[in-house]
Amino acid sequence: MKIYPFWARESAPVSTTSGPATVAQWGWSANSEEEAHKVAWARLHRLVDRIAELGHFPRERQARAEYYPGTPLREEILAVLSETNGTPTCAITRNRYGAEVLNTADILIADVDVPELEEAARARGRNRAGGRSAGSSKPGFFARLFGFGAKKQKRPTGSAFDPAPEPASTTALPAAPDPASIPGLITETAPVRQYMIEAELIAFDRIEHFARLNAAWPIFVYRTFKGFRVIVAVEGIAADSGEAQMILNQLGSDPLYMRLCRVYESYRARLTAKPWRVGMAAPAVRWPEYDASSALCDPVAREKMQRWLEQYDDARAGHATTRFLAAFGPAPTGRAAQVVELHARVTGAESGLPLA
Repeated sequence: MKIYPFWARESAPVSTTSGPATVAQWGWSANSEEEAHKVAWARLHRLVDRIAELGHFPRERQARAEYYPGTPLREEILAVLSETNGTPTCAITRNRYGAEVLNTADILIADVDVPELEEAARARGRNRAGGRSAGSSKPGFFARLFGFGAKKQKRPTGSAFDPAPEPASTTALPAAPDPASIPGLITETAPVRQYMIEAELIAFDRIEHFARLNAAWPIFVYRTFKGFRVIVAVEGIAADSGEAQMILNQLGSDPLYMRLCRVYESYRARLTAKPWRVGMAAPAVRWPEYDASSALCDPVAREKMQRWLEQYDDARAGHATTRFLAAFGPAPTGRAAQVVELHARVTGAESGLPLA
């Protein structure tokens, strides 16, 4: 995965046909801040030379979308949950608008948008989907699968670092369940279908068809604010592979998300609410401006981010990010089972809370 802990920023003055300006470039490294500075300087020199040649900023630079930049994602790494030869294979980061994101290198996660769902949710001020009601004391699917507690909760566990019943390490995934003790996965989808609108059913049918064609894979389906999320709970489907692109296309994933997976060699799943869906704006500062361990840290920015996080945690307390709908195939094992457990717990998949 292209996730880097060290970042540096370099800038330089330039002259253009529109007048003087200052340009800046970021550099990154898996090893050191010094190495990140070298990358930043090299990128800056290339940009300055290009501007001198053209007399203006390169158009491709101006047209580039923020969500799909030509550089790795500059995000705070909250936890590396697994790695191979020093390279992360599963990690949680905080994205540019403050939400926690699960990143996996080879356990496929696909989001499938259904635009009509977001429109309907806005029209009536709440989400529409099946699932257990909030506060139910009856153990749900993941309680049976992974031994979740059945106690009534006001909110889903809001962080990967505060699981139930015991705190998880911030450097390792929770222990996988014993496959012999796991019940068979459900395949009956009629109970959740009765709550779906037509556009939702079309997307769900496509997902279910894929799952039944690939019956050897454990596949989990969730409702999100804008559609569905699918986890293919097996290891080995590299995010930048042709196989991944084929599967994502079959499931109906957004082409831009497919490109992100290929470019960044990672699947991504948002774990916590988008701030504007819980009445907040995105943070006014970006990492590493608020990181005390970075040379770029600004004390004012750090204080702003700390206040923002406190308000965000309170605002999202009454919301979930996913709602569990169905599972197909055999029980997951190993690291894939651990990812499914963490995702279900942190997103509040069985909390019954409104989605955000």
